[in-house]
Amino acid sequence: MIVTKDELEQYSGVYQDKENKSQELYIESAEDILSSYLGYSPEVKSYSKFYDGNGFSDLRLGAKPIFILESVSIDGVEQDLKNIDFDDDSIIIRNGVFPVGRKNIAVKFTAGFEKIPAIMKMTVLRIATLLQLESDSNIGVSSRSFQDNTRTFLNTKNYEPYLIQCSSYKLLA
Repeated sequence: MIVTKDELEQYSGVYQDKENKSQELYIESAEDILSSYLGYSPEVKSYSKFYDGNGFSDLRLGAKPIFILESVSIDGVEQDLKNIDFDDDSIIIRNGVFPVGRKNIAVKFTAGFEKIPAIMKMTVLRIATLLQLESDSNIGVSSRSFQDNTRTFLNTKNYEPYLIQCSSYKLLA
């Protein structure tokens, strides 16, 4: 999880007994909203995926930041990783291209942030708090003051104002 129940309780000022699992649901929902916005899960995760070859020297993997490239196979042939570089969300083949084909490139890699950026954590906390307020049928509340001295007017249908702060971490289209 990007944030813990304790962090949400401290941030929101709403404390629940240990049997109540609803705060974990708000956190998971907020994390899903963030992941959907970014186009990937920011948590460290190992992947084993197939990609369509594109005829170019680079191939976008759909997760970032890549920090371990374990293996690459093209048409079932294991490639020497000395000939393949990787950057934020792509692998790059030196002196060649990924041949065009359907699901002909197999890649095993690890991507994600070992330390989640603070702005992502803050975004999850803000959205989880809004979800929590909404669930308590507290629709009469027109604004909320947070522990970081920000005041937010509730709009639980549009999270863009919270997510936009993480736009530099999105996958490029």
